[in-house]
Amino acid sequence: MSKGTPVENLISTIYKRNTLHTAIFFWINGQRTAFPNSISIESSLNNFYKFNGISEELLPIKTAKQVYNRMQKELIEEQRNG
Repeated sequence: MSKGTPVENLISTIYKRNTLHTAIFFWINGQRTAFPNSISIESSLNNFYKFNGISEELLPIKTAKQVYNRMQKELIEEQRNG
């Protein structure tokens, strides 16, 4: 594993992502933590786009959802592999 802080090592793949993808990832996780079992990924993405004045032309919802799911999977795998 690379020499970095414990946080950087734990979430190294997320840490290296572009800013928009990272913002989306933490936004969705934050909303799903605050409102468990009551908000979908799509609803959270729509909220993110509205709150930040982002057009779906910049990053389609379908693509953003794929990015989120990939990042979530990577985080889980990194936590398992410690």
